[in-house]
Amino acid sequence: MANLAAYMNGYRVGTFTKTTSGAHQFQYHVSWLAQPGSRPISLSMPLRHQRYRGDEAYNFFDNLLPDNTEVRNRVVARYQAASTQPFDLLSCIGQDSVGALQLVTEGHEVPDVRRIDYKALSDDELEQILTSYKSGIPLGMVREQEEFRISIAGAQEKTALLYLDGRWYLPLNATPTTHIIKLPIGKIESHSYSIDLSQSVENEYICTLIAKEFGLPVPHCFMMQVGQVKALAVERFDRRYAADRSWIMRLPQEDFCQVLNVPSARKYESHGGPGITDIMKTLLGSATPEQDRYLFMKSQVCSGCWRPPMAMPRISRCLSNRKGVFV
Repeated sequence: MANLAAYMNGYRVGTFTKTTSGAHQFQYHVSWLAQPGSRPISLSMPLRHQRYRGDEAYNFFDNLLPDNTEVRNRVVARYQAASTQPFDLLSCIGQDSVGALQLVTEGHEVPDVRRIDYKALSDDELEQILTSYKSGIPLGMVREQEEFRISIAGAQEKTALLYLDGRWYLPLNATPTTHIIKLPIGKIESHSYSIDLSQSVENEYICTLIAKEFGLPVPHCFMMQVGQVKALAVERFDRRYAADRSWIMRLPQEDFCQVLNVPSARKYESHGGPGITDIMKTLLGSATPEQDRYLFMKSQVCSGCWRPPMAMPRISRCLSNRKGVFV
């Protein structure tokens, strides 16, 4: 068996395992179960001593990874991963993933999370990272920056970096990224149609401003131009400075595919994934159900102004509090 140690802001949470047969398992660590402030890594995997096996473990960790098969294949090529299975990919890029989890090889020393380590990026280095996908490099993880390893869910070309005082940095050791940088989608060609999404950066920025005016809580974002590259920088909602601003915390969160134990291949309702009804039912268990259900339906009305309404289970997310209460 192979093991990855799961940490949350420096605390050992559990062990992610791939058995000799290839099965995926997760088990909470005894110290985490005894911790007063412990919480489950997913509402689909409540705190318990017994191992989680099968779909519960597989689907949660699979949904931490990029949706795009091509990007997953690039990770395999870049780091010689054994396969595109969640365990094998996260063995290579699980050190900074969506939410609070950090995954490191069992027995390896975990860097101190309560500090901010970084390397300044020149404009040329930043442009190289942002354009690296054109050379088959996944998520901006260029060979010149070997320590930089991240996992971001979603299908769009993107990367994530550390943004401090108006400058971009490469986070080092256990320092997390603070902003996701989205690149233009470009043209989508098919045998029957062609869609020009070369202005997706401008479109998403405008849609975010509309959503803000509509009264929805949206992350701060801004358009950026680096050399010949335009992109949209979005502040991560799953990151927050500690009270003394000496380090950056990772906030526990998950999307509704993870909450409802749905595989990434079924992320859309049209593919058998969660719909509005499923999400509204789940939100009944929130700490503030009336407010959260209202905001969710408000987001559906807003999104319907510029595209067909959909539940967006990979976009809609829960933040987890102690003992599994979520908001």
